[in-house]
Amino acid sequence: MDNKLLPMHKGKAYSPETTTVGVVSGYSTEIEVKDGSALAGGPAWATLTDLTYAETIVYEKRRGNRLENVTRRVEEGDKVREWAEGTIIANFLPEARIGNISKNIEILSNSLNSLAPTAIIGTIEHELDRYPLCTLHKTQRAAGIGGAGEGGAGGENLITIPATFEIDGFERVTVKTITEYSAYTEIHKISNTTYGFSNSQNPQDLTTLFLIIQ
Repeated sequence: MDNKLLPMHKGKAYSPETTTVGVVSGYSTEIEVKDGSALAGGPAWATLTDLTYAETIVYEKRRGNRLENVTRRVEEGDKVREWAEGTIIANFLPEARIGNISKNIEILSNSLNSLAPTAIIGTIEHELDRYPLCTLHKTQRAAGIGGAGEGGAGGENLITIPATFEIDGFERVTVKTITEYSAYTEIHKISNTTYGFSNSQNPQDLTTLFLIIQ
């Protein structure tokens, strides 16, 4: 699913009704109404109805009593119709808006799940004399600079990334991070407190992860 959030647009409290002025042809992109103040300022959804049929529209702007840049037939099943003068129009809550809200919740939920540190990238054999404070960072070295195991992380522009650490008997530290970095499983000991993780599937990847144990 595309991670771009879908438009939800404005509504109007209590959905007051007004009516159209003049005939609205099946392809009109501007609609004049009797009382523009009854409708939300754009962009907004609205519904045209004669109480038998209905059509959902989206208008980008409302200038006084005129709706501009109108997109017609937004709901699935809407048909090309001409609407007579005096047709009811209001900012009713359409299924399209409810559907977009539901999809946006799913998109945001998936985005949050992608930030959960669930990918194990390695276990460090490390003798600890106390419960450690561990952090995981990433940096990107310039092309031509030594690999992750050559030199420390000092002086690098480190960015902290989400991670959890499982301590096993003060002898091992298992590192979990987000799935974006699940391929960074090649471990290099840099010092007694710093370990580097490089991309085992792409040696040309210039990004390095650093585990710092304090």
